[in-house]
Amino acid sequence: MRFTISGLVSTDNKLVLLHNAQESSYSSTNSSCSGGSGSSISSSISSSSSSSSSSSSSSTLVVVVVVVIVVEVVVVGVVVIIIVVEVVAVVVVVVKLVVVAVVEVAVVIVLVVVVVVVLVAVVVVAVVVVVVVVVVVVVVVVVVIVVLVVVIEVVVVIVVLAVVLVALVVVVVVVVVVVVIVRSSSSRSSSNNNSCRSSSSSSSSCSSSSNNSSSSLVEVVVVIVLVVVVVVVLVLQS
Repeated sequence: MRFTISGLVSTDNKLVLLHNAQESSYSSTNSSCSGGSGSSISSSISSSSSSSSSSSSSSTLVVVVVVVIVVEVVVVGVVVIIIVVEVVAVVVVVVKLVVVAVVEVAVVIVLVVVVVVVLVAVVVVAVVVVVVVVVVVVVVVVVVIVVLVVVIEVVVVIVVLAVVLVALVVVVVVVVVVVVIVRSSSSRSSSNNNSCRSSSSSSSSCSSSSNNSSSSLVEVVVVIVLVVVVVVVLVLQS
């Protein structure tokens, strides 16, 4: 803009000079027309010199004007080039900003996806851990129940064996007692028979003793049967 203003000022000065030259030539021609014959030659010489000077000044002015116009065109071209460069720089900056924004958005999207994937993985791992813990607890409970059942069965078997052993001992004792009773009764009956044969007592006493021995045998048999029934009932209950 400084070049443009200075060019315009110089152009205005040249126009003023041209106007002054034209006025001087006009005044010289007027003076030649108004003067006598003696002064006509000098006036023509001065007019020719003034016309030549005015033509040279006008040509110089034209050259200066052309140079100024060329300079102004060059300046305008430089300004246009600067504006274009600035526009290109602004476009480049805008493109860079857009690219950076797009990259940042892409990075944010990738980070969000990664966070979501990590959260899903954590939830899946937590669910798997909970399922494993539940399965382990169930297995432990089942094992404890099975162990308790086995222990209870073992205790029941031991109790049954103890009851059976006690019953067998009772049976053996009863059998021994019965055998002893039977032997004693048989010995008594044999002694009674011998006494009946050797003595001269009546037959009623001998028959009563035989009846007593037979009743004792019946009682022994009944006791044995009762013991066997009790043992069978205990075994069935166990």
